[in-house]
Amino acid sequence: MKIKSIRKIHYAGDVKNLSVEDNHNYIAGGDEAHLAKATSLKNISAWCTSAAHRIGMSGTYPDAGNADYLTVVGALGPIKKYITYQEMADKGYIARLKIFSVILDYDQEFRMRIKNECYKDYPGEGDLIHNHPGRNMFISKLVNNLDKNVLILFTKIEKHGLVLKKHLEQHCKEKSIIYIDGDTPTMERERFRRIAEERNDLVILASYGTFSTGISIKNIHHVIFASGYKSKYKVLQSIGRGLRKMKDKFVIHLYDLIDDCKTKKKGEPAYINYSLQHYDERKILYENNNFENKEMRYPIK
Repeated sequence: MKIKSIRKIHYAGDVKNLSVEDNHNYIAGGDEAHLAKATSLKNISAWCTSAAHRIGMSGTYPDAGNADYLTVVGALGPIKKYITYQEMADKGYIARLKIFSVILDYDQEFRMRIKNECYKDYPGEGDLIHNHPGRNMFISKLVNNLDKNVLILFTKIEKHGLVLKKHLEQHCKEKSIIYIDGDTPTMERERFRRIAEERNDLVILASYGTFSTGISIKNIHHVIFASGYKSKYKVLQSIGRGLRKMKDKFVIHLYDLIDDCKTKKKGEPAYINYSLQHYDERKILYENNNFENKEMRYPIK
């Protein structure tokens, strides 16, 4: 939900927490701003002239040296890392993460189609790949082989989420499919959250915008990235959806789907498609956080 307007008012009382749709919480008293970008933090700090303390808490923050990092430090002070993922997992605060990076290997005909029809066209490449019947069949087979609740994250609604929903309903009949996107009312999302905590046969198909942040469901044992991002924040926050611990949950499995459509002709530089490029960024992120990551290949026909 985007802020449509801001109006200054005179108010001398306490400032309360404002719960924004999708559970993106902002505290206006200068203590915390969840999901606020660097410029927002700078403005909030500048407005809170009477705040005795300014504390920012997050599991994701800008990398040292870039403009956002300097802005955050200027607004809130030096960044202090108190604990790492590995330390939290070792202490039993969160589930241990196991990543399976599944590189989907397409035939030469489809690879050439990606290059010829989607050269430097990121949205076009995504639309073509996400509607590939072999890819969607792989996701269905994967889901059918997973026990307990599965969260599948996608980006586009019409050209991916709804297509995948129809496919899963046809090929995963033993599972109960829950579909959530930006049009799903908040109360309905909360109802789905309560259902997920009580059952173990659910496939929650949700857009990144609604589920990558702000919703806490402990009873998720598998997360599938049906769409790939390279953003550090989006990836880490999405991983965080599955790290909540519960009585019999000690490990969370993440299946990162990567589409290998690169092409190489003799005498020409290789064409590396966007999905493969973005995985290179995520792979570095996984390595920097010491996540356990196992790569495997699967042929798509």
